[in-house]
Amino acid sequence: MRIARDLMKGLVAAMLALAALVASPVSADTAEPLDALEWLSEQRPLAAVKEARRRPRPQDLDDIVLHTRVALVANDREYANTLAATQPEPIRVALQLWVAEGFREANATPARLTQVLAPLRPRCLPQRQPDCAARLVGTLLRLEAQQQARSGQIRAAQQTLRQALPLLPLLPRLAAGGELAVLLQQADDSPAADAQIAQMLQWASDRPALLAVALIQQSFVRRQRNDLAGQRQALEQALQLTLAAEAPGTLAVARANLVEVYAHTNQPKLAKEQAEAVLADPEQLLDRSFNASLLHNLALSLIELRQFDAARQRLAQIESLRLAPNGPRERAEVLRELSRAWGRAGQYREALRLFHQERQLDEQAERQENQAAMADLQSQGAALQQQAELDQLRQQEALQQRTLRNQATLRAIWLTGGVVVVVAVLCALLLWLGSRVRHKRLQRSQRQLHELSDRDSLTGLLNRGAMQRRLVELTQAGVDAGLLLLDLDHFKQINDAQGHAAGDAVLQAVAERLRSQLREGDLLSRWGGEEFLVLAPRLPSVPLRRLAHRVVRAVGQHPISLPNGKTMTVTASVGFASFPLPPDRPAFSWERAVHWVDLALYQAKRSGRNRAIGVLSASLPDDEALRRIELD
Repeated sequence: MRIARDLMKGLVAAMLALAALVASPVSADTAEPLDALEWLSEQRPLAAVKEARRRPRPQDLDDIVLHTRVALVANDREYANTLAATQPEPIRVALQLWVAEGFREANATPARLTQVLAPLRPRCLPQRQPDCAARLVGTLLRLEAQQQARSGQIRAAQQTLRQALPLLPLLPRLAAGGELAVLLQQADDSPAADAQIAQMLQWASDRPALLAVALIQQSFVRRQRNDLAGQRQALEQALQLTLAAEAPGTLAVARANLVEVYAHTNQPKLAKEQAEAVLADPEQLLDRSFNASLLHNLALSLIELRQFDAARQRLAQIESLRLAPNGPRERAEVLRELSRAWGRAGQYREALRLFHQERQLDEQAERQENQAAMADLQSQGAALQQQAELDQLRQQEALQQRTLRNQATLRAIWLTGGVVVVVAVLCALLLWLGSRVRHKRLQRSQRQLHELSDRDSLTGLLNRGAMQRRLVELTQAGVDAGLLLLDLDHFKQINDAQGHAAGDAVLQAVAERLRSQLREGDLLSRWGGEEFLVLAPRLPSVPLRRLAHRVVRAVGQHPISLPNGKTMTVTASVGFASFPLPPDRPAFSWERAVHWVDLALYQAKRSGRNRAIGVLSASLPDDEALRRIELD
């Protein structure tokens, strides 16, 4: 769970804590002035909203937008709603959308943002008019860019942020500039990202607190490049600047990001020290997402330090925040980090419990993705069928018109009736033949739809649902079979270091390598995330063991080419067993069989990864013996 990613999702106060402006004199000829209330809101949000309420009700639109931002930062819902309600349309609608998004009451969907911006955008773009609501439009454009980035429209998000920058005052412009730099780096445009950071340093005008903000933004860019040393250096420089300038808001952001860096570079003591320093100032924890990210990384560090009770207390604090749930993929990533931390610490029961919860979330995500793909395919199939029916109606209407004309001709020239009849028969025959062709096309599309619903969209392998159906069929038929469960080692680090495009390329390459090792008739599926399941009918334990070792070698033997031109060697861990297990050959449900190879896989992970461990035999005279083994 990355704090940097959470900070970029909204107008988060901690991004731009700038209290040091008072402590660092700046030349009036070179420094852009800052609004004192906005500075205070980023520094001490509760004091800022108290000061805003003490002042006369703002009348100028830019002041209204500023007061609304102060209310959002301080979680003062009542004041924010009051400010929005006093404005005429379309300003009121725009402010209400911003407030709803800020308090997570509603999502500013692309369609809704486009609708709200429609009457306001022409006043500011491409040329700013006298009635341009610059600050409000710039703020809404930032929301639009964040939506575009989340949906993968990186270039569009960059363009939107470039439109927003000249409309925003200095503090929010620094935040938007940092978001633009990260998006440029995501598009592998490092020179443009560096140029954007350089411009932000110029905006800072040698003011320590502002320079610290720019360095924090630079750390996000370096994290995107997988330059962990550079990220740490930028954050530690920002930390020193904020300590000297007495800027607690920026200090909290620098420390929180250092917690993540230390937690993920095996420096748990440093992570704990920085996290506890942030937690000592409750006013910097008003953003619950920021707080949850900090507590999560602190819990990881406490587990590494073997302070298990303290880690559990921090995890309980996260639950008490009652955050709106993220998607199943994001929640699975959080559980994966915790499961692996518990496993490294030797707390295997806790690690296994989270491991199974993570798998359930992966299954839920896969079901949702498959349902979306199925809905899309069904929509395409329905459109195809509708088009076929329309074509048939047009053909029938044309035939009816021809028939009417032919009847008129018959009445006028009855001697040519035979020829007309022949023509009509031929037309009917052509229509019938055309209908058969369209019907066959429709059947073929329906078959393709059914097959696609059984396939994983990335690798082309069977998906989890399809494999479960095959397992049920073989279990009901009483067919002996070998099961092999494979999990890629340290796959999250590949996504973190190289990006999700690289992770997808690794999954596709591993799928091809697994196909090359299987017999004709063996079944291969993407079981979830970075896991693959092999079902090998009528394959006893000894040849299954040989297959498992071949698979481990095949995955890690040669480097994999990545989309960015680099190569990477990956390894995998495998658990396997052939059912029914000798010598007692007890009856296993397919769920229990998968559970046993899952336990074998977990043992392979515990034993150092890049290996295969299987269950070759087990003395299981009765159900009680089976339950005892599973409990152990």
